[in-house]
Amino acid sequence: MLIAGGRRRARQRWTLDSVLTEPAFIDHRGSGLSEVDGGIEASFDREWQTWLEQKAVRLRERDDLSAEREVVHTVLFERRMSARRAVRIIRRSRSVRLTRTNGRPRWVLDAIASDDLTDESVRHSIKFMLTVADACKGDYDGFGAMVVLPE
Repeated sequence: MLIAGGRRRARQRWTLDSVLTEPAFIDHRGSGLSEVDGGIEASFDREWQTWLEQKAVRLRERDDLSAEREVVHTVLFERRMSARRAVRIIRRSRSVRLTRTNGRPRWVLDAIASDDLTDESVRHSIKFMLTVADACKGDYDGFGAMVVLPE
């Protein structure tokens, strides 16, 4: 298991452009993550629809969506090199746990951050994770977070 700590900063958001175009994230063939095609839109639409369904459930349970809580996004990988590349990108803004499994998929990456569940935060996180998963040949598996009741 590999655990990499994200750099914790006061609610600083990394933009996709700023993270994905840094020289550290250009692979050995010279292609950067910013060169990923726009193929994540269908995946985003599917994930967004899932979020809207979950949001309705959370609102019925009186979840305070504006409250911060631990949010865990999961990406699945077959190849170690792909998973390690994703770790190098994601750890800029989140803590990362990479676990090797005995089955398929071989590698499970959990990206952990303290965040709220407002639509803006969820949209940003899903797009970021889908972009990284697509660029690193992984499969985004969604996210989970505890329900936080208002005080």
